[in-house]
Amino acid sequence: MKDGVSVVICCFNSAGKISQTLASLLKQEFSESIPWEVVLVDNASDDNTSDVARQTWNLSTVPLYIIPELKKGLSNARQSGIRESHYDLVCFIDDDNWVNPHWIESVYNRMKQHPEVALLGGRGEAVFEKEEPDWFKQFQHCYAIGPQAENEGVIQSETGFLYGAGLTLRKEVWNKIVEKGFRFYLSDRSGNNITSGGDMEMCYAIRLAGYFLYYDPVLTFKHYMPAGRITVPYLIRLGGSFGRASVISNIYRSLLLKSNGFDRLKTQVYFLSLLQSLYRFLVYLPVYIKLKRPGKNQIDADYHYAFNLECMKEKISIFGRYGAILRAIKYAGWHDVA
Repeated sequence: MKDGVSVVICCFNSAGKISQTLASLLKQEFSESIPWEVVLVDNASDDNTSDVARQTWNLSTVPLYIIPELKKGLSNARQSGIRESHYDLVCFIDDDNWVNPHWIESVYNRMKQHPEVALLGGRGEAVFEKEEPDWFKQFQHCYAIGPQAENEGVIQSETGFLYGAGLTLRKEVWNKIVEKGFRFYLSDRSGNNITSGGDMEMCYAIRLAGYFLYYDPVLTFKHYMPAGRITVPYLIRLGGSFGRASVISNIYRSLLLKSNGFDRLKTQVYFLSLLQSLYRFLVYLPVYIKLKRPGKNQIDADYHYAFNLECMKEKISIFGRYGAILRAIKYAGWHDVA
């Protein structure tokens, strides 16, 4: 595997925003020569995303590869990007991320300094199309904005993870767990549908494999927030998507925490897990109803109501498969392969 950085940008109908994302990469500055490339994965777009990207890119010394991925879903697109990349470090940048001028060099140097680290994350900074809502800071992590740890370094929390925007992966580690049978049960954004959890699942699987996650606040990028996404209804839909994803992510969490006793049973026994979700939903229901009035408390209640409701519905929907999924993750061959 060649030494260098592959920037992977997964796109679905990104014609209106990909130019600015590529423009930030065109402005990269280096104090040393670092091989790098851009791999744009066109995830079943029905606009001219690929044409706009070709017209924008003008660095003859840095190749731009455009890869079609017809199966919708960000996790599918990411896997295609990893397969088609040529370098040992794969950096995922969203189609609305504008990285700082030293991004490539910083990613490269930090991963070379820490060979034990498999995933590296940075800090997203919001750029709003319109005015910032007063509730945004409370929920900024839902939008991959803000610090991901208190300090720079290896993520110490046993269940800590990094968001997918600006996430750098050591390809050798990924290949190793895939060869041992890893597969996604969660998927991030799929077309215009709001789905979540693929980035969290990647982080948790790699942690179970015995590798480390690292947060570097110097790795900053601007994350564009269009007005249509910064609304309370959209936030509530996000909350529901996180609730659905929590059904699988909680299985990983229980394994990372090495839970015992009732803590283990309430995740690893289906009916106890379902009862726990029902309890959380019913506990929050009176609060949700009582707070039916405008304001920050109402938004928080709506968010958690959607989270708990969708979590419970997802557990019911996978009733026949929950045990098989649990066993597949619990006894996976990619545990402790580091």
